[in-house]
Amino acid sequence: MKHLIIATTPLQAKIAQHIKGLYPNQDFVSLYVSPVKNARQEHYAKDFDHVHYPQTTEDLAQICQELAGDYDTIFYASFDNSLILDLVASSNYQHLMSFDDGYADIYPLGMYALPLQPSQVGPLGLTRDDLIERTEKHYTLYRSDYHVVAREKLVYLEHFFDLPQAPVLNGKTVKVLLGQKFSEEDDQISIRFISTYAKALAIDLYLPHPKETFTIPNVTYLETELIFEDVLAQLFQEYEFVQVYHFTSSVSLHLQDLPHVTITGISLPYYEDRQKELRRLGCQFERDELVSVSHYQSDIGHDELSIRPSDIIDRYPNGKMTVINGFVASIELEEETLYFTSGLYLKKNKKEELEWLNRDGSTAMRARYYKPREEPSPIYMMEDNYLYYKDGEWLTYEDLLIQVLISLTDKKDILIRDQHNVVTPKLWRFVENTNRLYWEYIHDNVLLNPAHNLRRKTRYLVASEVLTSILQDLGYHAQFMPPIFAPQVSSAVLQRRKPSSYCYVGNMSKVKRVEWIIEAFRKLEQEGLPVEVFLYGGDIEKLKKEYPTLPSTIHVVGYVDEVPYWEHDGYISTSQKELFANACVEAMSFGLIPLLSNVEIAHQYYASKNSDICLYDTPEELAHLIKCLYETDKEIELENTSKFVNRYSKEQVSKRYLSLMNA
Repeated sequence: MKHLIIATTPLQAKIAQHIKGLYPNQDFVSLYVSPVKNARQEHYAKDFDHVHYPQTTEDLAQICQELAGDYDTIFYASFDNSLILDLVASSNYQHLMSFDDGYADIYPLGMYALPLQPSQVGPLGLTRDDLIERTEKHYTLYRSDYHVVAREKLVYLEHFFDLPQAPVLNGKTVKVLLGQKFSEEDDQISIRFISTYAKALAIDLYLPHPKETFTIPNVTYLETELIFEDVLAQLFQEYEFVQVYHFTSSVSLHLQDLPHVTITGISLPYYEDRQKELRRLGCQFERDELVSVSHYQSDIGHDELSIRPSDIIDRYPNGKMTVINGFVASIELEEETLYFTSGLYLKKNKKEELEWLNRDGSTAMRARYYKPREEPSPIYMMEDNYLYYKDGEWLTYEDLLIQVLISLTDKKDILIRDQHNVVTPKLWRFVENTNRLYWEYIHDNVLLNPAHNLRRKTRYLVASEVLTSILQDLGYHAQFMPPIFAPQVSSAVLQRRKPSSYCYVGNMSKVKRVEWIIEAFRKLEQEGLPVEVFLYGGDIEKLKKEYPTLPSTIHVVGYVDEVPYWEHDGYISTSQKELFANACVEAMSFGLIPLLSNVEIAHQYYASKNSDICLYDTPEELAHLIKCLYETDKEIELENTSKFVNRYSKEQVSKRYLSLMNA
């Protein structure tokens, strides 16, 4: 009896051909199916018996009718492909076996690991989870601690990507950037991201992603019908070393231990979760460069920590040592504190005087804190602060910042200053005289502050649609820029019944009016309503001291690394004012019911755009809302919330930031 093996991507095709070689003298029927038809797809499909590029459901039904039958074993990789689901459901078979669909099989937040979606159920009722559960054996490329298939079913494909020959020995290096399709909706997002990094990295060759539908300007395309794992052999005929850059490619897993190949990921918040997982699996990414203006003056100020306690304990036997990840960060002595990276780079004495040191021990810069109202300062100062002495000259922090900007940036770079309220005349002159792409960010309602320091010449990014419009009407150069992006949650719950669990997220200062929550839930507890609220953030001890007898339905959690929104039904904010409600936007992304105090600016704006939002003016109204939501017999729909919060999605926010390049 024949086997049926199905592939839907070039990598799957490569694995499928390898698996066929593991079953010599056995008959296979092979199917390659993809909605995309291009030279690369055709190259990897050429050795398959049946090749289809379906565009309609009728095309899929025809393929299923043609190939459904009796088989010994059906091999597949795409667990949620509707054609594969229906082919398996329509066929008779003795065994089901599977193989990797790339990185998706080992990604805990990927399409095979998250809760089942309606699109992952075949027309005949077979599901993604059925195929994962029923597979008897799974051929995998990855020795990962997580796999969607049970570990006892895994068969490892060793040395799958080994090259047939060694590279030419000529010392030449080529830099290659692997493409990425960032958005299914807007090709300009992909073009801007890729163009920016292609130019910054000065790449030699660009290899497009198989799904790319756009052209990157000013790059040399690597003209090939092969996937990168196969084209590498061709590059080694001309180059001894290959430097590969990528955004979130599984190539970084496939080739990470290959000699003569350096694979570096480009860190982007856009792919934060995926890149975090690739890092965990040992893939290397460019370091997010956080530059301290003062530490930058030392030639080792930004080195990695690398001194072990045993290296210097004899030199400082009585010092109080701070160790991070096994390396010395600082040593506190009687008269001074020493700070280390790859060497001693900073000293601070009891008078708070600072001295930065270079690798050779020479002084890079000194600093002293001055109070101009109490003592004369070597140069003019408006307020108490540090002054820096470098190369025989006294400098302010603003002077230092400008020096660093001159050293590290050019006119193509985007500069955003977070503290618009701090007066910086030298910085303003610098960015204006050098035509820099410069913005200042507004986080608060500046209209309430008479000394808001707004300037007609400065461009502002504003954390509120409403305030942006007002500032534009007043003649300021302002544009809306969300301070966060909403997480993309494919498993968000958009229908709820009898909501009983709520969360509050944020600090517990006076302006947040947490006492309203306490009053509302005390009333609800007295009425015997089975609802509860969890308070995330804030000073737990201070809260318990202020309210020693909290209702049993209030759970004070405190600070957490990640708020588990998915464990709750609703989100409560009692704040007196909000410009952009970060936690509210996050909560709405998970489909939580938003209960918001009826205040300017954010809450009232959100309610005007999203009819799912419930506003209230008093603790009594809050309690009444919670009771009504719990006692209603209707299912609470949150489709409007899902649509509304999409305006703050990673994709939409990325578009806004990329637009700054053309300002």
